[in-house]
Amino acid sequence: MTTFDDMQLEYYNGMYFQKISTHKPGYTFGELSLIQTDCRRNATVKCEQRCTFGVLDIADYNKTLKMIEMRKMFKISNFIASVPWLCAENGTSIRAVL
Repeated sequence: MTTFDDMQLEYYNGMYFQKISTHKPGYTFGELSLIQTDCRRNATVKCEQRCTFGVLDIADYNKTLKMIEMRKMFKISNFIASVPWLCAENGTSIRAVL
């Protein structure tokens, strides 16, 4: 059982946060919210050292990377749909879930 004390929370800007992961240079995140417009931001990014990172808004994303990311998601959903035990038992399309 995880207790509040086990979570190793960090206090930052008046709020407590739990560190979920650490990423190396070149890592990207947040693509899902650009593909599925009903997704909301669900994380706060905190840099632990001086760094430079880029931000891509939806208009620029649509011009440049949207088709690449949609192809990746399509491949993943096709794979999941091809594995019987990963398919929804109630007949729901895996694409509807993704």
